[in-house]
Amino acid sequence: TQLNSYFNSVEHTFNVISRLDDLESTINDIDRFERGYLLTHDTTYLSLLNKPTTTLLSKADTLKQMSSDNEDARKDISFINSFLAVRLNDLRSDLEYADTNKSAVLSPSYFEGRKRSWNAIMYIQRMREREQKMLSMRNNFRYTYERLTYSNITLLFFVFGLVTLIL
Repeated sequence: TQLNSYFNSVEHTFNVISRLDDLESTINDIDRFERGYLLTHDTTYLSLLNKPTTTLLSKADTLKQMSSDNEDARKDISFINSFLAVRLNDLRSDLEYADTNKSAVLSPSYFEGRKRSWNAIMYIQRMREREQKMLSMRNNFRYTYERLTYSNITLLFFVFGLVTLIL
């Protein structure tokens, strides 16, 4: 059971790291597609923005559920959610400003929105570093457990062989 627990915790850690990577990628996609639209006014970028903007907060909520047992992660996800909610509002303002202004001047909220993205990514990277440290600790545990198991099996074979010789 301890070995099963180990495997479950390693799988969970890998899943969390994967979700963090996906969330960071989604934020970068939003920034990239927004920038593309603001520079070109090509509506293709608006259609590309649709999926990442509709899934962004649900991806963060999934991470929140996955990290319900980790106080530090819950705090980080709260900050991430705050940054992302305001970032989506900035995005809407930026797009509206670009559509009504029709000039090359960026919206006053554009750079603030970018800062919020960077702040969210900073917290994501911090969470990823913690998860990778946990993964390393779990791998060290696995190595120790394997060594102990190997030693115990070797000892049992030795005792069994000795008992067989005596009988």
